[in-house]
This record gives sequence, C-alpha cells and structure tokens, in this order.
Amino acid sequence: MNKLEKFIKENVGMLVGGALALILILFILEVGIVKAILITVVVIVGIILGKKFITYDKIREFLKDKN
Repeated sequence: MNKLEKFIKENVGMLVGGALALILILFILEVGIVKAILITVVVIVGIILGKKFITYDKIREFLKDKN
C-alpha cells in the first residue's frame, strides 16, 4: 500500500467532510443562503420520507405493474 492509499484510508471521514463542505459553500455562493437552506431542508425531508415509505419491494412492484 502506498502513502496516498494509506492517507485516504486513515482520513476518509475528513476527506468526505471537506468535499461536502466545499460543495455546500459553492452552492451557497451560487444560489444564495436562503435558497440553499430551503433546498437543503427540502432534500432532507425527501430523504426522511423516502426512507420511511419507499422500499425496494414497492419499487419492484410498481415497475412490474407498468410492464
């Protein structure tokens, strides 16, 4: 294992967090703070509702009915 692979494996959380922070800051600068907050809240609500109500079996059943 070379040094880069070792660094990535040891610091994966830090790297993902830094990348997410960079994306969030660029998003805020592009669309504005209020719109960014609104979009973030809507996405989080969508994730929560999707996790609660949508399952693999329901999607498979829905797609099966369409064929």
